[in-house]
Amino acid sequence: MPGFDGVTLRAWRRSRGWDVPELARQLRRAADKAGVQIAAHDGLIRMIYAWERGDHEISERYELLHRALGFAPDQPVRSDDLALAEAAPVARSTVPRFRLEMLSAGQLEELTGLLDDQWHALVRTDNLLGPRHALGGVQDQLGVIDTLLRSVRPPVRHRVLRLGARYAESAAWLHEDSGDMTGARYWTGRSMEWALEAGDRLMISWVLFRRGEHAAADGDAAAAAGLAAAARRERRGLPGPMLAAVLQQEAHAHALDGDEAACQAALDRAHGQAASPDDPGDASNGHGSFCTPA
Repeated sequence: MPGFDGVTLRAWRRSRGWDVPELARQLRRAADKAGVQIAAHDGLIRMIYAWERGDHEISERYELLHRALGFAPDQPVRSDDLALAEAAPVARSTVPRFRLEMLSAGQLEELTGLLDDQWHALVRTDNLLGPRHALGGVQDQLGVIDTLLRSVRPPVRHRVLRLGARYAESAAWLHEDSGDMTGARYWTGRSMEWALEAGDRLMISWVLFRRGEHAAADGDAAAAAGLAAAARRERRGLPGPMLAAVLQQEAHAHALDGDEAACQAALDRAHGQAASPDDPGDASNGHGSFCTPA
């Protein structure tokens, strides 16, 4: 429909600070309020991505819901909104798709092993040189992963999805550490999407933790505490360092609430689970390896 092009929709969404899952939630609320039947949450997320890519037009039903949320495509889009949309995080592979599709099973196994090794190396690059030195490599590998996911099938697909979720979470952190919260929220959403498809419960927990970090940065103590609790609930037997990071997030939420006793108690529990100071710093022992006793 006129005005409802993907660039305009994406610019409007990002101007409100929403990632795609948040827009899906907002559309769900608007639909429930209006008594309108719409797609389930996961299906709606896929639809939004398709709208923003220009793969599909938005139907009249969804146009009305978007208008209910304040999207007015007939009004001029501000230049800063368009600039934000054009700066959307993109990961494109420089490797031709046909070349990846021609890989044998053995070569795919070798490639996924290489991607795994390079992820650990990029973590160390971030630790030693900072996020901007690691981000380019992470985005290059995300481009390869995205291209692979257009053709591979299980069981190889599940391994690629797990790698993709890990790389996307790293991209989210690197964008956040560079001060780009729009990019951080985008890649956090992609990481969750791939982790859910792969059934990677441990990564789902870690992405919930990352979402909680965003909430804490926004001063939303209730969301930070709730997401931390969900991260612990999502996977039993979390590795100690990962649990330490989650408990530290809970302590932050208690501090935002002004509850000093609960904050100190959570920090004490986190200290008992912290990573060894001798950890190699490449996340080889799991997420949260940065959470040392110090």
